[in-house]
Amino acid sequence: MRSASINASEQLLMTAQALLPRIQSLAVEIEQQRSLPAALTKELAEAGFFIMGVARAMGGPEADPITATRVIETLSMADGATGWVTMIAATASFWSTAFLTDEVACQLFAPATKVMMVGGTIPHGRAVKTAGGYRLSGQWPFASGCQQATWLASSAWVFEHDVPLLDAKGQPAWAVFLTPATACRILDTWHVTGLRGTGSHDYVIDDAFVPPHHSFPHPTQASSPRPERHYACLGVVIAWLPAVPLGIARAAVEAFKHLLHTKQDRRANRPLAKDAEKQRAVAQAEVLVGSARAYLYETLTQVRAVIQAGESLSMTLRGQLRGACTHAVLASIQAVDTAYTAAGGTAIYARSPLDRYFRDAHTAAAHVAVQPATLTDAGRLFLGLEPLSRYV
Repeated sequence: MRSASINASEQLLMTAQALLPRIQSLAVEIEQQRSLPAALTKELAEAGFFIMGVARAMGGPEADPITATRVIETLSMADGATGWVTMIAATASFWSTAFLTDEVACQLFAPATKVMMVGGTIPHGRAVKTAGGYRLSGQWPFASGCQQATWLASSAWVFEHDVPLLDAKGQPAWAVFLTPATACRILDTWHVTGLRGTGSHDYVIDDAFVPPHHSFPHPTQASSPRPERHYACLGVVIAWLPAVPLGIARAAVEAFKHLLHTKQDRRANRPLAKDAEKQRAVAQAEVLVGSARAYLYETLTQVRAVIQAGESLSMTLRGQLRGACTHAVLASIQAVDTAYTAAGGTAIYARSPLDRYFRDAHTAAAHVAVQPATLTDAGRLFLGLEPLSRYV
């Protein structure tokens, strides 16, 4: 079993690296079309990227958190939107199967190579209890990849008639509900600065029936009942998010270095690469990306070891994970900004890849799970206090 897992992980990484040139060649088209091409989406699905976190018992490759993070980072180096959509789909399938039975999961994910699950993880809809299940209605924003999706995972408040139900703490209850993507209507709302190719439109569901076995608690509200240690730390997928800006930042640094070697300093009649100020900028950007990446992967290595040992993550390690994820995003933004600024007037043109990297990185950093405020949770954990969020 261990050998099979290693081989599956290696295959995922090899496939991601092999796809790099093709994705890079499609980056401009992806942004202009505001969506991933159907052919590329099919390749990503067949590679197993959209379900790479799903356990083997349910048809997935059961990729460990380090492998999944590296795959997303690699794809994001080629195109941020491709990495982002992959990250969202992989997260949705991982979180969903953490609460599903083998029977239900195998039905939903058969054949696995054609399944792409996305959705809205913040409760924007209403799920009204009815005979044999729920009636789901609402409008959900930021549905990355919704145009290619086969299933939607939508969070909603739970009602009985017109009365909101309460959870064990006396708070309004909410849960996640799975529906076929055909049950939704997509609204053309994704007109944004960066990550345009993610197609993160709003979608509307009008009174769709959801059986009870297609509903489960949000991962911030409960622990997985699955027996696999693979699902012991549901918050580990938060590390998949900073993999996107890390990949974008690496691409920006490489584009900046290429520019310095090819652009002439007209005043000194020499390549910009020989300018001391530009050299310092390269060093700053490299160190920012390299150090943040090293801390993230070192933390993930520790987390994986604890999970495999069947132990619980200490508060300090949880603090590391929370802090490493947010820090990786902040450092990536700094690195991209450094390269963009030092590149001068060249970077402001739409034809410059640095323009897209700048916009994509800042858009990725706007996600609520990695904004600077989340460092408060890291600090609380380092101080032996429970975090305000249950993501870690």
